[in-house]
Amino acid sequence: YGYILCERTVKFDGVSRPIKQYCPQSCDFDCSPSHSPTKSPTLFPTLSPTETPTETPTETPTETPTETPTEHPTLSPTEAPTLNPTKSPTRIPTKTLTNRPTSSCRNDPKFKTRVKGQTLKCVSITSKQDREAYCALKRRVKRGRVTGPLLPIRLHCPESCLFNCSPTQIPTKYPTHSPTENLTNGPSEAPTMIPTYYPTQSPTTSPSFSPTFYPTKFPTSSPTNYFCPALQAKDSTEYIKKVKDIYENVSGANAFVDEASDRTAALNFIIDEQFCADPPRMIQRYISALFYYSTDGAGWKSRQDWLSPMHECDWEGVICDENLIITKFHRDDNTLGGTLPFELCDLPELVLMDLDSNIIEGTIPYQIGDCSKLRIFDIDINKITVPI
Repeated sequence: YGYILCERTVKFDGVSRPIKQYCPQSCDFDCSPSHSPTKSPTLFPTLSPTETPTETPTETPTETPTETPTEHPTLSPTEAPTLNPTKSPTRIPTKTLTNRPTSSCRNDPKFKTRVKGQTLKCVSITSKQDREAYCALKRRVKRGRVTGPLLPIRLHCPESCLFNCSPTQIPTKYPTHSPTENLTNGPSEAPTMIPTYYPTQSPTTSPSFSPTFYPTKFPTSSPTNYFCPALQAKDSTEYIKKVKDIYENVSGANAFVDEASDRTAALNFIIDEQFCADPPRMIQRYISALFYYSTDGAGWKSRQDWLSPMHECDWEGVICDENLIITKFHRDDNTLGGTLPFELCDLPELVLMDLDSNIIEGTIPYQIGDCSKLRIFDIDINKITVPI
């Protein structure tokens, strides 16, 4: 009768096991781990870990990790991290990070977005003639209630975009403010684009691109705490808030509600590159990026340097005065599509827009009439639906 009791299954702490596993001595049950893996998983997790993993994962994760990684991930994450990562990633994120990243670099089968009014998936990118331009577009992926970061499509569809997304073998010591496409092995040798207000405690090996605002006789004892000095933002959260406040004064209070809109794409472009300047320059760069997204810049015939880290005055077809303020747009006969953004008149020195012989649709924003210095607005031979 005692043998029958030892074989009975009872539930304790939410886990069902035979009584002999709880009372191995009384039941004369040998519960020591085996020295070789079983061909198939056990029905219940063992009280102590095996020296080598089973060939297939158990339905219920073990309480203690195995000494060597399994060939495939468990169906649900383990409570404690494994000593080495699995060869393929788990579907559910683990609570604790592994020592090294996995080497998986595959298309996301669930990725789907809208480009030019059409649904775009990873499998459809390979047939695109301008595949590089599509892969450079940035999109977010929503999983349930969680919305991921804004990333280039090539990170969602690396196989279709012929992009090597394998991470480096050595992780960085500190995270970046925004995710990079490929991790660096060390700090950059070139200076940052934005100068610091005060010099660092030790001199740099090369000068900054532009001079500092105020020279000091002696270096400061510690660097400044400003994330963006020009906006007096102390951290990234305050920086994002101030940037949105500036652009909502230009595009409206609800301009960035739609995460898939051209205005949100332009906002994220500025935030992703952590662009820092005084408000007039911030607005000029935002409107330039918005003009690119609103007129389907990915489909332009020529878009040299657009959305690059270079000054927007150096983007192809953009003309500026001696103060680096935009005065002209020359984008005629360049397959511009989409619609014109009404924010163009927030460029105070704009005098010319040469946009003829394109495929721009919609109507001309009535705010164009507020461009006080605009003298030439050439938009003939387009698909404007309302007479000029």
